[in-house]
Order: sequence, then structure tokens, then C-alpha cells
Amino acid sequence: MDLTTLITVGGLFLGLIVGDAALVGNSLYVSMSIPTQLENGGFSKATGEGIFVSEVNRYTSLGALIPTPSVTTSSSPGLPTALAKPLQLDGVVYAIQAQLRDYGVVNVTASLTMDRQGPGLKMFTVVSNPPDPPVAISLTQPDGNPEPLIRSAARATMIAIAPFMVAKQDFQEGVDGDADGFERSRATIATGLAQPWDPRIEGATETALLMNQLGILAIHDGNFPEAAKNFVASRKIPGANPAAYALVTLNQAFLAVARRQPAEAALRYKEGAKQVPWPGKVSVAARLKVLAGLVAWSGGSAAIAEQEFLAAIALVDNDPNPHWYLAELMESRGDMPGAETERIAAVVARRFDPKYPPLAQSSFLVDPINGGCRPVPN
Repeated sequence: MDLTTLITVGGLFLGLIVGDAALVGNSLYVSMSIPTQLENGGFSKATGEGIFVSEVNRYTSLGALIPTPSVTTSSSPGLPTALAKPLQLDGVVYAIQAQLRDYGVVNVTASLTMDRQGPGLKMFTVVSNPPDPPVAISLTQPDGNPEPLIRSAARATMIAIAPFMVAKQDFQEGVDGDADGFERSRATIATGLAQPWDPRIEGATETALLMNQLGILAIHDGNFPEAAKNFVASRKIPGANPAAYALVTLNQAFLAVARRQPAEAALRYKEGAKQVPWPGKVSVAARLKVLAGLVAWSGGSAAIAEQEFLAAIALVDNDPNPHWYLAELMESRGDMPGAETERIAAVVARRFDPKYPPLAQSSFLVDPINGGCRPVPN
């Protein structure tokens, strides 16, 4: 093969790497070094990076309105990195993606070291998330167990780059029975809101959703005035995704039902439903119908409420809430067998509920007649 052919083939190969980096690049790189003692004991680099990724994925498993990072590791690289590695062009791939992605590319470099003073482990992590300055994280594990140490580092990394993802997962864990989940969520929100203001749409949306989640926590605490204040503050964050404002407005409608303010509930529902994206998506349409039913019921129209709940059930079979509310309606008119059937259906649907902690109606059942709300049964 002559020199011209080699240059041509090399250029084509480089073009393939660059094209893949631009089109299918991952947005979170993880590279970890492991002490020889751990590797000799069977704890490999791939194992450590896999634990880190599994913890990151736990925080990104619930839906969100902000970009969810896809992850690749040095021991299990994505396609662009795998192509680039033999030519030592990993840095080129990273640089291309960092330039092309609106919200940057996160590079995580982590090192585990043995504690010379005892059996413990230390972990040093640097999180690079352009254009933000790098974040250095230092953690220790006195008992020398690498798994909780790596999981803690992954959590700290996610709080640094996407605190809302962590806060909503913490809250959902509280809903699911972890008594400390709510306080973890509150602490994560405080950390996220203390970060420097990011005027980009993703940064503004993150801040708006953190304020919204603070309002959800206030509902959990039974402090409705505080919840109302947080929702108003969330809507005042400039430059966020319009979907975030719609979400908050729908939460204001739900809160108005809980506060026995039917006119306010109707006003906020109409406003939020008009702004909400993807109205044709059945899961969104179903939840809108549930809230429409609650607003109607709070205004004295139980018959319309029943129609909305039945319509929601006809659209999806993974939302327990229309079943719960339909059961209460049936019980109020003396149909005990029908109410029991709906409660059983609610329990079945709860298993498949995708869950969305930023939407108040996902976590609470409101009383449209007497006001107030309670947690959705597990």
C-alpha cells in the first residue's frame, strides 16, 4: 500500500471517528484507577467503573425535563472512544463532543488509594463539566469497602452536575418508605440552589425544578403556604424550558384543590394544560384528565370528575390515582363493591406506575371536598 493510499485510509478513519463523536457520543466519561491490592483480590477497574455507572443510572431512571447523561467508561468505551483509543485520539473525541453539545460533556476521573494508616480507602474524583470550573471531590471509607465509597463518589458527582436528578430520586425513595429520603432531598436541593447561576436553558430549568421540588417537599410537610411560595418562586426563574413552567402551574392547580380554592384551581389548570408539551402523549393526557377531574370535583361537579377519571383509565393502565379517586366517588354514593374493585385496580396499577416526583399528583391524594392531601398508598 503506497503512502497516498495510507493517508487516504487514515483520513477516512479519522473522519469516521470525528463523525461518530459528533453523532453518537456519550455525555459522561468515567475513568477510574484501582489499587493493585484490590485488583489482586478480584476487584477490577471494570467492576469499580460499573458500580459508579449503576449509581449514576439510579438517579437518571426517573423521567426529567433536563438532559439525562448517557455514560461510557474507560473499561467499556462507547463507539467513538473505542475507535479513537488505538490512535490515542480519546482527547479529540472528548473535545469534539464538548464543542458540539449544548450542555457540555462531563469527564470524571477517579482514583482509589489505600490508606497507609489503616485498612481504609480514599477516593479522589475530579469532575470536569465545561464551561463550569472543575469540581474536586475527596471521600474516605474507614472499613476499606470500595462499593459504598464509589457509590458516594457517584452521588457527589451527580449532585455537582445534575442536583435535580438526585433530589427527585431522594424524594421518591422517601415516598417509597425510606424515612431519610425526604431530608436527603432537602439537603440536595439546598446544595443545588447554592451553585452558581447558570443562565442557559438547561441551567435555568434545573433551578426552576429544584424550587418546584422544594414546593413538593412543603406539601409533604403539610405547609401549604410554603409550597405556594416555592411554586411562585419557581415560575419566576427566567429562561427555563416552558415545560417546567407548565409543570409548576399544574402543581399550583393541585395545591389550590388541597387548599379549597376551586376558582384558583380551575384558573391554574386551564393555564397549565394550555402550556403543557406533548398533549398527545397518552401518559400526559391521562394525568391531565385526572387533575381536570379533581378540579371539577372541587368545584362541585362530581359527575364530570367521574367522566375524567374513567377517561384517564381508558388511556393508561399504569396510573393508580384515577382508580383511587373513582373508588372514593363510588363509596360516596354507596357503591361499596365498585369502590373495592377500583381500590384493587389501583394497587395493581401502582406496580407499573412510572412515577414522576416533580408532579404533586404523582405522590399525593387530595381531598377535593374537604381539602388537604395524604401520601399515595404504597
